[in-house]
Amino acid sequence: MNPIDASNHRFVSRLREEVEAWQQDGTVTAEQAQAILARYPDYEPGFEASRRRQGLVTGLSILGGILIGLSVITFFAANWDEISRSVKLGSLIIGVLLSYGAGYVIWQRSGPTPYAVAFVLLGCIIYGAGVHLIGQIYHVPVNDPNLSLFWFLGVAPLAYVTRSRPVMFLAVVLFLAAVGFRQQEWLEGLDESEAGIAGLILYVALGAFLFAVGKAKAHLDGWQSIGGLFQALGLLTAFAALYILTFRDVFDDVDSISGASLGYWALASGASAVAVATLAWLAWQRAQAGDKSPLVFAEAGAVAVLLVTALTAGLVPVDWEPLYPIVFNALFALLALGLMASGYLQEHEGRVNLSLAIIALYVITRYFEYSISLLDSSLVFFGAGVILLGGGYLLDRGRRRMLVAMREREGAP
Repeated sequence: MNPIDASNHRFVSRLREEVEAWQQDGTVTAEQAQAILARYPDYEPGFEASRRRQGLVTGLSILGGILIGLSVITFFAANWDEISRSVKLGSLIIGVLLSYGAGYVIWQRSGPTPYAVAFVLLGCIIYGAGVHLIGQIYHVPVNDPNLSLFWFLGVAPLAYVTRSRPVMFLAVVLFLAAVGFRQQEWLEGLDESEAGIAGLILYVALGAFLFAVGKAKAHLDGWQSIGGLFQALGLLTAFAALYILTFRDVFDDVDSISGASLGYWALASGASAVAVATLAWLAWQRAQAGDKSPLVFAEAGAVAVLLVTALTAGLVPVDWEPLYPIVFNALFALLALGLMASGYLQEHEGRVNLSLAIIALYVITRYFEYSISLLDSSLVFFGAGVILLGGGYLLDRGRRRMLVAMREREGAP
């Protein structure tokens, strides 16, 4: 029997993980594990080490670029008063041009190597430092929302031109930061509690927006990797905001966020509408392509329910304050389980792992929130330790079984 074609390095890498798990469970011996992997033409004993070295080079290169950028920022910040304005501006402009130029030359000669990406990222950081340091020349407050916006506008085009995940990651983070700083103006008419709720609701909407954009990008040739990044950042943003909304004291003394400015509502409603419409359109495309599964529209429906619930909680006050925490706890748990089911059905390991991490964090959080005031502290920490040990074992075992089932479904004729 000829071995299965395994020219895909990703398949071999995943197979190696499973074989290692079988070996740990005692299902196969070390010799049998080696024999299984040797059947695949793409498997070479040094391949994984080579791949890990490449990942290490990428990480070290990017870290080096970040550290150099930070050194530039700290140097100018420490000697700001002693440096003339012309030297300041000239040095920053030259630094940006040299960084981008070095990245461009390396990119043209060797392709998108880690060193090319590191130089481009360094240029983005120096550019951002320049925006903020020049703002100081004209006495612009460091938390002025326009500074983050200008930084984002300078990085975003490069992110799309290079299609570099680190540069795109920086652009998305800057976008979220720019929105956060802009909220100071949008939420001036609200008190502290209401502004906090409004901010969380907005980031739920932005997380859904990023996730939907990522789903759309994943269907474009050459954009699958960037699409995956957008989906991951969208999920993390939405779940982080939703996670805070699950705490029982968040809605205490909150009336309504209807006093937020027009800019806030334009972004919140616009992001929500684009997210739902994009996911619904993608689901319709799948249905037109012959996917008759009743779960085709599940993602769009789940996002719509989440956004409607979040906006309702912000606009409609209730007399019984525990109501919304209960609703958001139920919604959080259902969405985490839905994310796990989605990852399993779509054979997406990243979603499965993320959902398990979210569920583990949620369980630990609720345990501490409700037990710390009821039990002796030593018992609380003992129980937490038991939950971590037992839960970690069960989650890892469940994850392995789920991944094995995914492999079997993937390999089924």
